Amino acid sequence: MEIKIDARGLQCPKPVIETKKALEGIREGNIITVV
Repeated sequence: MEIKIDARGLQCPKPVIETKKALEGIREGNIITVV
C-alpha cells in the first residue's frame, strides 16, 4: 500500500503532524511519499 502526503502550501506544524501520523500507521511493506 502506498500513502502519499502532499504537504505543499500547508502551514507549520501541519506537515509535520501529517507525516508523523502516516509514519505511526505504517506496516511492513508500505511506502510513504511526502511531497
